Amino acid sequence: MNNFKKALIISPNYKLRKGGIASVISLYKKYLKEKFIYTPSIYFQNIILSSILFPINLLEISFRLFTKPSIKIVHIHGSHGGSFYRKYIIFWLSKKIFKKQVIYHLHSSDFKIFYRKASKGIKLKINYLMNNSNVIIVLSEEWRDYILNNFNPKKIKILENIVEKQKHHLGCNKSDKLILLFLGRIGDRKGIFDLLEVISNLNNSHKNRLELYIGGDGEIDKLKKVIKNQNLNNVHFVGWVKDTQKTELLNKCDVFVLPSYNEGLPISLLEALSFGKPIISTSIGGIPRILKNNVNGYLIEPGNEKQLENAIISYLNNKDKVKSHGEEGLTIVKNYYPENVLSKLNNIYEEIL
Repeated sequence: MNNFKKALIISPNYKLRKGGIASVISLYKKYLKEKFIYTPSIYFQNIILSSILFPINLLEISFRLFTKPSIKIVHIHGSHGGSFYRKYIIFWLSKKIFKKQVIYHLHSSDFKIFYRKASKGIKLKINYLMNNSNVIIVLSEEWRDYILNNFNPKKIKILENIVEKQKHHLGCNKSDKLILLFLGRIGDRKGIFDLLEVISNLNNSHKNRLELYIGGDGEIDKLKKVIKNQNLNNVHFVGWVKDTQKTELLNKCDVFVLPSYNEGLPISLLEALSFGKPIISTSIGGIPRILKNNVNGYLIEPGNEKQLENAIISYLNNKDKVKSHGEEGLTIVKNYYPENVLSKLNNIYEEIL
């Protein structure tokens, strides 16, 4: 993997921020070690503060590119909204001023909505970046098809998100309860309030057999209000989780649930698979690539609470499926382990050098 020393990786500061991109970059750093060359596009979670300091990031990127002529590739990890505007400036700087090969790595699950609602001027900038990057990297075949149908990229590649291999135990916890886990942004897009409605309905007949743990940030006040108003005593909000606490929750749960409306390829699902957990999630974005219905979990339609309820009941009534589906998930997630993903990324670098 000699090409990594020729690439500058740019993303929001992975040490200070939350979310999928931060998880990906953290694993790049861990496994590439001294080959990892990185400069942040913004520092902090606070958007206003990060925007004020953005010129400093541009100076850092410029200094790195000016003083290290060995860097031939600028690998930009991008999303939608403000992220796109900042990355567009970095793209232009890298391409036009420093004459580097540029890779734009699209992570956003809401990019389609962002593009559809964008003004004519912003659409022109999105088209320019998509059509003039040397490579566009996406997370799934579905996103590749979207890009090809809407833009004219020079080259497009699918690169799986990266996840670590984990120590795991298969099968249900020893109690009679089925323990569910949701990790993600608290809001309508992730379907968390659909899940709470289903739990409320199931509590009429299965309350003593169900338990749900929720970790994340976002609309926390709304979440707590719903839990209180519906007397969901078997639902536990634990805040934003990472590191040891995340490991404990993933080992503790029986089934991971993410009933999202929009996604790329969620890191949280890959993490759940790496812990040998079956998944209940929606047939959107790249999720069907890693989730096969009634093989390593259940695929449901976004917003279909009845399908979500039936999937949970299926595991309640057949605990053996928890183990068998978890085992199947472990075979699927192997392609997302660091050695495979970083080898593919190295090959992408090789192609454009």
